[in-house]
Amino acid sequence: MLTWGRWRYAFSAPFRAVRARRLLRRGSFVSLVIDGGVVELAEPLPWWRRKRARSISIAGIRQLCSIIGRDERVKGLLVEIRSLRAGAATATSLRRVLLGLKENQKTVIVYLPTGAGSREMLVASAAHRIIMGPQATISPLGVAVETRYFRRTLDKIGVLPEIFARGEFKTAGESLARDSMSAEQREQVGAILDVANDELIAALAEGRGLAVDEVRALVDRGPYRAAQERRLVDAVGYDDDLPQLLQTQKAPAHLVDAGPYLSARRTAPLSKRIGVVHVHGPIVSRAPLAFGRVAVDERIIGALRRARELRGIAGVILLIDSPGGGVLASDRIHHEVLRLAEKKPVVAYFSNVAASGGYYVAAGAHAIVAEPTTLTGSIGVVAGHLVLAPLLDKLGIVTELVKRGARADMMSASRPLDEGEREAMTREIEGYYVDFVNVVARGRHRPADEIEKLARGRVYSGLEAHRVGLVDHLGGFDVAIDVLREKMKEPRAVGHQVIKPPRTTPKPPEVPGPFVDAIDALGGRAARDLATLALGLGSRETVLAWSGLLGI
Repeated sequence: MLTWGRWRYAFSAPFRAVRARRLLRRGSFVSLVIDGGVVELAEPLPWWRRKRARSISIAGIRQLCSIIGRDERVKGLLVEIRSLRAGAATATSLRRVLLGLKENQKTVIVYLPTGAGSREMLVASAAHRIIMGPQATISPLGVAVETRYFRRTLDKIGVLPEIFARGEFKTAGESLARDSMSAEQREQVGAILDVANDELIAALAEGRGLAVDEVRALVDRGPYRAAQERRLVDAVGYDDDLPQLLQTQKAPAHLVDAGPYLSARRTAPLSKRIGVVHVHGPIVSRAPLAFGRVAVDERIIGALRRARELRGIAGVILLIDSPGGGVLASDRIHHEVLRLAEKKPVVAYFSNVAASGGYYVAAGAHAIVAEPTTLTGSIGVVAGHLVLAPLLDKLGIVTELVKRGARADMMSASRPLDEGEREAMTREIEGYYVDFVNVVARGRHRPADEIEKLARGRVYSGLEAHRVGLVDHLGGFDVAIDVLREKMKEPRAVGHQVIKPPRTTPKPPEVPGPFVDAIDALGGRAARDLATLALGLGSRETVLAWSGLLGI
């Protein structure tokens, strides 16, 4: 029985065939422009935001390359990268998609009209030829991290940070509590940068046909306007020069825009589908005034419950791009993932970052897939607040307190914690940490003491996480689909749909007590300042990922 989508495809097939014949010539190049954000899989947007959305998805590019690979009339793909906003793992996925088309005997050309940094060159290294714009600069300068420490400033203005962290590598609060980088933070950041830098060097060496030592020297001596002389690019030209530069059989190449081409070559919708549930941004219980993307637990829980009940969904991918978040929110989502996993196969796919709470929610999945440059791990707990008593004293502000209960004001910013309160805080943090380790141990089917040695707040690259057993498979979203199909025992290709939460979603519980308030507060307010790890994968723009988490 034909579904509506397949019936509509069959009805429109003759019209699309005529359009394709008019659109294409033998030896044509399909032209794809990337100008802005690139995401793994686009989420459905409300109608009032669709015209402003500029992000392009890896899933869409993968579909385009799959169709081109089967089209005898198309010689290859021209990718024009005007600007690229993408995390390290997303850039790796994009490069792998272009390599796949290249291996399918199609020509891949990358045009860089405004030049390129490390991230753009990582992607461009997959091409047969790279063309740059005149007066542009090629800057594969490597990777870098820059962190600012505010302890001296806080001392000067009279603000005292009180930070509690379980795990020596749980460093989300150290930029407030210290005036320099800790040895543990330097160690884990260095290990992550080693992976990112090695990937860049290897990609350029392979793609440009250069020795590894030669590439390292080029990286250390950049940037370059005369990049063609260094064999980093193959040609220089404006956009209207491209047909001549790509000419075939002594005639200018015929370029076809990717949009009309996809419309004319659209393939039949697949009958069997899997669901995709997004966990994107800091994990929170509520976000009435949030700026940017946040993963609100009630919405994710609603989507997971809907995925569990939909009969047409045979399996689910949990697509995570999150630095973590509140303890309660992460635990509630994890519980719902466990319920879903009892009924259907679930695979977690880690995009740019899936750390701390982001890893917590994935621990209930049947398998975990990540890119080598994904940031993950950070299995630990952090909490804290700022004491304003010295500042208030400097300003001549007097605080009067009336209370009932010895510790009724223990989380007040007006005074530091006393010894007994610090012991109580440490005890609670330890309890959260033990629970976190046990959650991961159950999910990974390993003893808790083994997981504890890998925990301690340490942030891993996807490559290292795979080596120590915190990740099952390395690869992109397509690998996650293959792993899910294997668990579904489905040999045929499957389609996917993003599962949106129903209009009525479960209400989050009230946050019970000052301890959880303190843990969630560090993530909610200070994560932007304290837990930012800068992975410099480009000279023109810095990729931001989170090294610590909102609570966990």
